[in-house]
Amino acid sequence: MNYQNYEMRRFSNSTEQSENVITLVMVLGSDVSFNDGVFTMALCPPNIKVEACRECLNNTIPYLIKSCPKQKEGVAWTALAKVTCIVTYRDSSFSRGVPEWAWTSFSSPPNQTPTSAVDLEKGLNTLADKLKGAAAAGGIHQKFAFEKIAYGPGPKGSWPLYGYMQCTPNIGQDTCSKCLTDSTSAIHNCCSKTRRLAGIALGIHCYCWYAHSDFTPKTLPTVSFISLQT
Repeated sequence: MNYQNYEMRRFSNSTEQSENVITLVMVLGSDVSFNDGVFTMALCPPNIKVEACRECLNNTIPYLIKSCPKQKEGVAWTALAKVTCIVTYRDSSFSRGVPEWAWTSFSSPPNQTPTSAVDLEKGLNTLADKLKGAAAAGGIHQKFAFEKIAYGPGPKGSWPLYGYMQCTPNIGQDTCSKCLTDSTSAIHNCCSKTRRLAGIALGIHCYCWYAHSDFTPKTLPTVSFISLQT
């Protein structure tokens, strides 16, 4: 679990922000929307059940409230073995365009891949190119893609590499593609250069995830995006 906030923009007191974001917890539990106040957005992988998404979000939201008591803009991420979620809020609509000002990353323990860092980076770039185009071109509730390739020495590669990319549905194709390009750079810095077996890089609107074992969706999407105004 990690968080970032936009320190330059702050509420006059923490009560205003806390009450609005606490309302988000109520919204996620009851599917009720409100008018005026803080805009909130949450993203879960499309292959998990609604209940698993809510559990991840309800664990992340209190952490975000505690970590960003006065800031007008903040984001928190939780990354587990099979469940990842992003929760973010701001004091104006996400439809107006939000710069990707925050990033975080998580990686597997420092066990190394069977190939060199150079081979892993090349393989991940090949995988990312396939994923980025498919995810960015998806419809409003289809901005995700998963893929498997073989990489390493030899013409056909020696090792499987699984990848997953997702964008929030509120951004356009070009913005999604740019976000995923940035997430690929971030995941190289955190993970592939040190030969981690798995890693994930998350922004506000997208993330990139790779692993050497299959973690990709086995079912049709059940949930991908929640956007609320509290």
